[in-house]
Amino acid sequence: MDLRTKAVGTGLVALLSSQLLGAQTPPSAGLIRDVAGSQFVLVARADGSVIGWGHDPYGSGNKLAPVVIDLPGKALRVAVGDSSAYALLEDGTVVAWGANDEGQLGNGAPGANAVLGIYPKLSVTPVKVTGLADVIEIEAGSKHVLALRKDGTVWAWGRRDDGALGGGDAKPAGSLRVVSALAPVAVPGLAGITQIAAGRTHNLALRRDGHVM
Repeated sequence: MDLRTKAVGTGLVALLSSQLLGAQTPPSAGLIRDVAGSQFVLVARADGSVIGWGHDPYGSGNKLAPVVIDLPGKALRVAVGDSSAYALLEDGTVVAWGANDEGQLGNGAPGANAVLGIYPKLSVTPVKVTGLADVIEIEAGSKHVLALRKDGTVWAWGRRDDGALGGGDAKPAGSLRVVSALAPVAVPGLAGITQIAAGRTHNLALRRDGHVM
């Protein structure tokens, strides 16, 4: 049983629900594939549908009761950042929605970096993350995201500050500010990874031989 499976239990679901739903009845843990929570909560149910509730960062008011998220497929895993959300679908692709000021939706052109002073558009509906396939796990930090592929490689996109994407800080000439990755990039030096985790601005990866990176 991995760390995420342990987290998807009655205790966590009840805690998140009590904080954000008050006295309303939370979803049964036995009917849940995955759960992720911050100021708002996403629950991937056993049938692959996703419901959400709590603070709505997209400007349409807080959701005091669960609402169904309209996804293009069935979800296996979910993740949430500060103001964006993600779902790993059964076909191994990833969709994202919410804020995109640091490219955290990952729907830019392959290899694209942010242009200073120009902010990618947010999306209130799920959009496909560029170029990802065979994904088995996703994790979200504050404004960056990780995806673990079946081949043991790790891909990242969004804000690069503090080395969050693992490839060093990319700074335009003469600028003190790093630029964000608008689409997934491979994290160098990682292979044979079996599990990932993301903090607000840092990450962890468990290698097949038991080493933590």
